[in-house]
Amino acid sequence: MRVWDANASWHEVIELPGHDAIVWMCAWSPDGTQLASVSSDQTVILWNPYTGREVGRLEGHDAGVFACAWSPDGARVATASRDTTVRVWDVATRRQVATLEGHTDAVRAVAWSPGGIASGSLDSTVRVWWVKHLIFRAPICSQTDLWLS
Repeated sequence: MRVWDANASWHEVIELPGHDAIVWMCAWSPDGTQLASVSSDQTVILWNPYTGREVGRLEGHDAGVFACAWSPDGARVATASRDTTVRVWDVATRRQVATLEGHTDAVRAVAWSPGGIASGSLDSTVRVWWVKHLIFRAPICSQTDLWLS
C-alpha cells in the first residue's frame, strides 16, 4: 500500500508493507491520524501513515476482508468480510466487540453513521444495524426491490 501527497506534486510519501495478499480498501480515521487497510489475508492493519509504522492488527475474520469504516468518533472500526459477517473492533484495545451476522453471502460494503452501520452483501441485501444495541433492523433493499428506469 502507498500513501501519496495530493497537495503538491502527487509524489509517493511512504509505502506501507504488511499484508500478505490483495489489499481491497483503506480508510482514514476521522481525525486523520490513522489509516486502516483490509486484505484477502483476513487481516485489518491500523497504520500511522506518517511514520509507516503498523500500530495494530485486527484478526478474527474467517475469510478475506473487503471493506472497513471508522465510527464517527474514531473509537471503532467496522469490517466486512467474505465470511458473511460484519465485525466491530475497539481501536484502543484492538479487540473485537461485536460480530454482526445475518448476511448469507460475502459482505462487500460497510458504512457507519452516527446511529448505525449499513452493510451490503453479494446476497443482494443491504442491512442496517443499530449501533447502540447492535440490533439488526431489517434488509432495506434486495436485488428484486431495485428498479432502474
